[in-house]
Amino acid sequence: MPKLEYADTATETAMAFVKQHYFWGGRPVSARQEDGTWLVEIDIGITKTRLGHVKLDSETGDVVEYRFPLPEEGYDRKR
Repeated sequence: MPKLEYADTATETAMAFVKQHYFWGGRPVSARQEDGTWLVEIDIGITKTRLGHVKLDSETGDVVEYRFPLPEEGYDRKR
């Protein structure tokens, strides 16, 4: 992975990761750099706001940490 110098590159990398886990991806909300990482906040909700976070290493572009809310009741991930 390339070095992440700008918010748009970090956001694109985080969105690619999110699309691997959620069928529709989501909408980027914010990206900020802190302590050698990028923290990208993404709304993964379809009908209401549900925020997930992806933390990326600025030097390698690797995913260091991620958190997504649990699926809503009645949500069928297999669809």
